[in-house]
Amino acid sequence: MSQSVVLASDRWRLVFESQAGRWRSRAELRRGEQWVALLESIEGEDSDPWPPSPPWQETHLDQHAAAGPVLMLLGRAGTSHWSASVELAGSFAVFDCACRVKAAPQRLGQRYRLLFDAEVRSRDGELAIDGEPLALGERLLVRPVAPPGEQQPAEIEYLPAVREISIVVAGSSETGPKPSWPATLRWGFALGVDARAP
Repeated sequence: MSQSVVLASDRWRLVFESQAGRWRSRAELRRGEQWVALLESIEGEDSDPWPPSPPWQETHLDQHAAAGPVLMLLGRAGTSHWSASVELAGSFAVFDCACRVKAAPQRLGQRYRLLFDAEVRSRDGELAIDGEPLALGERLLVRPVAPPGEQQPAEIEYLPAVREISIVVAGSSETGPKPSWPATLRWGFALGVDARAP
């Protein structure tokens, strides 16, 4: 039986489920009495030192934080260690992630698979996603957020051939400044459903 942790706003929620020793995430939209899945994290194999998404193995939900519930996540793969906090800010879930690496990563970040036919627009590094089951005027948004003390936010792109959202950490791709190793790389992004007109 899988365990789950949920961070919920009034119209959507983020569900973390423990499967095969890892916590996978899924965004769901409320439609009446039902929840409809919008996207899910893409996980790697246990032997993968640089999985597509962080290999979350431990969670702690702090229900008593001043601004509301905060989910803490920890994990490791290869010789690297990941950590993150996820908290709700209005209609968004804000991720503040970090990874301690000993050498330059092959790829570092997160990947999500869209679970519905969507129209995806990119503007100023942000993805705006429309389509059923989202209502007219609703958009699923994925936007970069620079963590406190960091200069550059993550790079976010949509890969239409595979219907995937790729979030790549600045400093771990071909562009951007290169840190010296070992290093702790941080990235942030916000995910949410926005009801404003496009």
